[in-house]
Amino acid sequence: MTLEEIILSLAQRVEKLERANAQKIVWGTVAEVDFEEAKARVEISPGVRTPLIPWISARAGANISWNPPEIGEQVLVFLPNGAEFSGGVFLTGIYSKHFPAPESKKDVSAMVFADGARIDYDTATHTLKAVLPSESAAELTADNVSATCKTATVKADESITLDTPETSLTGNASIAGNLTVAGNVSVGVNVAVGGNATITGILTLAGIVMNTHVHGIGSNTAPTTPPMA
Repeated sequence: MTLEEIILSLAQRVEKLERANAQKIVWGTVAEVDFEEAKARVEISPGVRTPLIPWISARAGANISWNPPEIGEQVLVFLPNGAEFSGGVFLTGIYSKHFPAPESKKDVSAMVFADGARIDYDTATHTLKAVLPSESAAELTADNVSATCKTATVKADESITLDTPETSLTGNASIAGNLTVAGNVSVGVNVAVGGNATITGILTLAGIVMNTHVHGIGSNTAPTTPPMA
């Protein structure tokens, strides 16, 4: 082999290596997702798709996360063997015209879901906000739940239900509307009524039934005797 042939062969090999290296990291868009296998096909150029390859998750050990890519999402594909596609994986989370950034403020971390649900935290105002779409539900299951704050406001358009055998209020309670009690009421201290009181049942004071008690008859000018049981 002449020197010229050796140089030409080397140049061809270098060109081949450069072409292979150029194909090891490529842009693409998700074309198909296999959720059970946790893999997807990525279109890296018109009509050219990878086989099903896994995506890189935030965590995949004892602590594990699940946030699958969506069709049309822009990704970065890593192909160790170049155009052979074997051993390929891809990285999600790259903004595109189809899926632009949901926020532009430097102090806000945001997560937006396909159904419109959104979670924001603003480090400037120290505000955590979660907004769910209509007909949504939020559930929290735990043995113990504790919330500590200065003030708390719970607003429900229809009703609030506390389903528990015991409810304890350690401070004062103010009720602006009506109070209906289906069971017994026991008061261990004084009761002050500022308005009228209507009692449809039996009223007993100091052991005397006020509905049926009688008084002794005094003289013409004397008051009646104290009530008798």
